[in-house]
Amino acid sequence: GDNGNYIVKKNEVLHSAVMNYPDLLGVAKLLENMNNVSSIYCDGINSYSTWINRDYEDYILSYYGNLQIVDSLDEIKMDEIVKIANHSPASLTEIKEHAKQITETYPSFDAVSSGGGWFDIFDVNGGKGSAIQALQEKYNVKPEETMVFGDSQNDASMVEHAKYSVALSNADDKLKEISNYEIGSNEEQAVLDILEKIIET
Repeated sequence: GDNGNYIVKKNEVLHSAVMNYPDLLGVAKLLENMNNVSSIYCDGINSYSTWINRDYEDYILSYYGNLQIVDSLDEIKMDEIVKIANHSPASLTEIKEHAKQITETYPSFDAVSSGGGWFDIFDVNGGKGSAIQALQEKYNVKPEETMVFGDSQNDASMVEHAKYSVALSNADDKLKEISNYEIGSNEEQAVLDILEKIIET
């Protein structure tokens, strides 16, 4: 799903938030100048990179097992990209600064931290919130019939589309502030516990 920017049901594409092509080329150059940032370009099906930090290769591939290393971005169909996932060994504060720099330079994009050393870049009208909205419209589901769970800033856009917005105890503080509920951590399988209780009742 590339963080809500590409949704497929069977062979039907339900939602696709393609990034602005000219700005995408500009942000690619910006990312190249960031120290030790592994940038992965995603089109919803495939993922590509010109370089990844070998010290974190196994970790990166655990998320992007189909990653293709290319010599140049010219080999990628950049007009089909829906998300750039970026991994950095920097601190969370530095990662958030990277994201801030991108959104200030390119207002057509949103850039948010996504936990575990990652920050994501996608179309300003994309993200997980756009996916929730697209599914609600397609299946006639109201916000008061919707529950979302999150732990990072890339989950924040979902909150406004769901009455039952739930932050995990290990969530980013800003996400906790805007969510209506808080439960245990991901290590406690808190989401599964809540879903099982809802099914039972």
